[in-house]
Amino acid sequence: MAYILLTYLLAPFWWLGSRLRRQRSDKILILDVAGLGDVVCSTAVSRALRERFPAARIDILVDPRHQDLLATDTHIDRVLGLPDRQGRGWRGRWQLVRLLRPYPILVCLCPSAALLTSMCWAAAPRRLSVLPDVRKTSYLLLRPLLSASCAHRRGYPYVQTQLDLLQALDVHSQDRRKSLPVAAASRQAAVLWLGPQTRHIGLMIGSGLALKALSAATLRRLIELAEQAGDCELILLGGPAEQSLATQLLQGLAATVPVKNGCGVWSLGQLPGLLASLDLLIGVDSGLLHMADALDLPLVCLSGPAAIEEQGPQGSRVRILRSELACVPCSRPFVTPRHCARGDRACVLDWSAETIWQAATSLLLPAPAPRIKMLHALGEHDVGHQNTRQPEEE
Repeated sequence: MAYILLTYLLAPFWWLGSRLRRQRSDKILILDVAGLGDVVCSTAVSRALRERFPAARIDILVDPRHQDLLATDTHIDRVLGLPDRQGRGWRGRWQLVRLLRPYPILVCLCPSAALLTSMCWAAAPRRLSVLPDVRKTSYLLLRPLLSASCAHRRGYPYVQTQLDLLQALDVHSQDRRKSLPVAAASRQAAVLWLGPQTRHIGLMIGSGLALKALSAATLRRLIELAEQAGDCELILLGGPAEQSLATQLLQGLAATVPVKNGCGVWSLGQLPGLLASLDLLIGVDSGLLHMADALDLPLVCLSGPAAIEEQGPQGSRVRILRSELACVPCSRPFVTPRHCARGDRACVLDWSAETIWQAATSLLLPAPAPRIKMLHALGEHDVGHQNTRQPEEE
């Protein structure tokens, strides 16, 4: 709160500085210092800005852990990492202000008091930000200091709220599609690692929020169902934090069980190549799920406590398993509970492995037929007959 008060006290200086700077649109910085899923969703914003300002320099500021993900995004000129102190304290705030200073247009997609006050101190002529719909004194005080703002509202797609914010820059877009570049090298490495099995199904065994995670018993049963199916291989997906759980799930399994451990094996920059090589992904609402959705991978999404209508997947082949409990959703933009109010996480744990697997198999295309050689009177032809029939809509 002290920094907000200081921002008001210094307003005559930074406001005058912003008025003296030319109203240019040749440099734009998107501020998206948030989770992995938010960064993937922000690709809709960078695409809309690039279409409106094709000659502008458009950069993005993200958590340093997510820099590699957008390194080859053609809509972005440069990906910046948030300074080590993340804008905290006098030194961190000064580092952040110096980073923001060269940009006449700042677009904040996931606000914090540190980011918004730094935008003012940087004397940016145009300061735009999404704001929460939950009442917080800090945001109420900061809103008058912005050039433009757009408050999110319950039940409305959060990415569309971000796109609506851009109307202040004469950008009008309803295209909420995510995009994710796939490097040829990572795709090739994934194909070699996966091997020749007919189908590869990704299974997320963790979550950025423990409240959403599937139980070890459900994950183990899904591995058993994949083994019984006999025509697919499960790929366990997660970060280094899930390596111990993956080891636990694989203990005692025969070497012939079709399952591979991909937890902690692939860097964030390589993951798009792996996901693009899968036939389907099973998981809870998370950053990895949004990455797969950006690649239009068939998905089975357990929404759990999340407000899926605000942040859910948008792909063409998605099955969403959503609980009908009265307390759902309890997690939504700007509201992130750490514990289940019921104490049983029923919105996630009540889904049986059989129900999840049935949803997955309903999305899988029929297995490709083997290539056969046919002899014809006019010569020999190699025929590759593959069924490309789309599954029926529910």
